[in-house]
Amino acid sequence: MVDGISIYPASLNVTLEIPWGLAEALVSAGPELLQVMAKELAKAKAKAEQTHPVSKLRDRRRPKGHGQWTALAAQADRRVRVLRKAEGLRDGAAISLVARELQLAPSALTALLHVHRRERKEWLQARRTVEIIRLYFQGYSNNQIGQKLRPSVSAGTVQKVVSDSKDIIAFVRGRVRRITAQPVQGESQAAKGGLLKKPSPEAVAQAKADERAERIALHTRWGVQIYRQFRRSSPKGPEERRELLKSLGKQYEVDLVYINWLLGRRLKKVKVYIEQRRLAAVYRLHRRGLTNKKIAIAVGLHDRTVARYVRQARKDGKLQKTPPVMKVQEARYA
Repeated sequence: MVDGISIYPASLNVTLEIPWGLAEALVSAGPELLQVMAKELAKAKAKAEQTHPVSKLRDRRRPKGHGQWTALAAQADRRVRVLRKAEGLRDGAAISLVARELQLAPSALTALLHVHRRERKEWLQARRTVEIIRLYFQGYSNNQIGQKLRPSVSAGTVQKVVSDSKDIIAFVRGRVRRITAQPVQGESQAAKGGLLKKPSPEAVAQAKADERAERIALHTRWGVQIYRQFRRSSPKGPEERRELLKSLGKQYEVDLVYINWLLGRRLKKVKVYIEQRRLAAVYRLHRRGLTNKKIAIAVGLHDRTVARYVRQARKDGKLQKTPPVMKVQEARYA
């Protein structure tokens, strides 16, 4: 069949090509065929109007009638789960049994449960994402966030949710920054009265010190967040590192030089912290009577480094030449 727009605005030109046998059948049974087609179309239309409301749930563009089935779907889902756990039935057998109890067709109940479980899963995922983002802004690590959730999830799952929610996190951070940056309107000049006099030098110095302390605390938090984002992204080369720091600079509205300074300052603090932890572990294991080689294996250092730490600790008076544990063992076997 070839159709096209006619040169006349109120008409459509259609060319239909059909076999001769079909054309003769249509001509001979034309009126009766039209009557049969009209009856079948009327039956199909009536059947569509009386279709079970469950079928409407399959089309997400037609949410009408969905609310009246929400409670029924939740009740049926709970009943199916009970039958599966208590009696060991499969999902299909449990759905058939619940459908007989509710006087519904098994296919209708299956479609209803499918939509209900899918929407509940999406709701639970959205709720978990909101909770992860809330804990993320409170400064918790991925492991801590995963342990606080119920049910608990792994740190990799938390990292995936945070990575997928970068736009949301950037939007929230931008809104919070704009809100905190808005000037607060104080009292009028007439209401201030005696407060308009020049403040004392001590008050000015205290105000500057408080402002500096707040700025240091804010930039310390920025340094921690930048360090965590840097570790989570783990750039593999100088180009990726530069692009990551540029994006972080846009995110915190600072230049690349300052981002590098914040990151380097945090890296130095982390290095010092790790060094202190290693020294504490070396001292603790040495007091237990372990040799330098065993201490090096446990801490992850070279035995010569451990020996240097021990010599420096003895020189500073932090360790004795003979550990207390060894003295007890010598007294016991004497």
